[in-house]
Amino acid sequence: TTVTTTTKDKETPSIVSSNWVKFLKKHPQKKKLESKQTELNSSSSETAKTLRELIPKSDNFSITKYIAIDCEMVGVGDGGKRSVLAQVCIVNYHLNVIYQKYVKPKEKVTDYRTAVSGVTPENLQKGESFEKVQKEVAEILKDKIVVGHSLANDFKVLYL
Repeated sequence: TTVTTTTKDKETPSIVSSNWVKFLKKHPQKKKLESKQTELNSSSSETAKTLRELIPKSDNFSITKYIAIDCEMVGVGDGGKRSVLAQVCIVNYHLNVIYQKYVKPKEKVTDYRTAVSGVTPENLQKGESFEKVQKEVAEILKDKIVVGHSLANDFKVLYL
């Protein structure tokens, strides 16, 4: 999907994933996000420079040799202390989202951890089965170099 971004009187087409376009359409913060993007593009701060490096630079949505994964968990059981998978997101070498799905938990969620995870009850109602997501993720990860933060926790909830 091509989206045109206007920055400093200049329109720049950029390629973004269809998930990102859907997100922007569904969320009222769209204008705020676009404003932050414009601010980021015009800033010379070190943080802005770093964040600009994280903007996809390609329209390549293939499953590359190097991928990054992040899983979000929700709490189940007494006090929500036990973690189960709620969302999986995989990004390719070109920083494009190649996989993003919510997982419908088999157990009653007692702590959505929304402040940390961003996951809401509505997200999980539309989720897919754990088995389906686990199978799809395992196939994507096969023979890949995987990067991420606290991967042991992600692989633990994926049972991979």
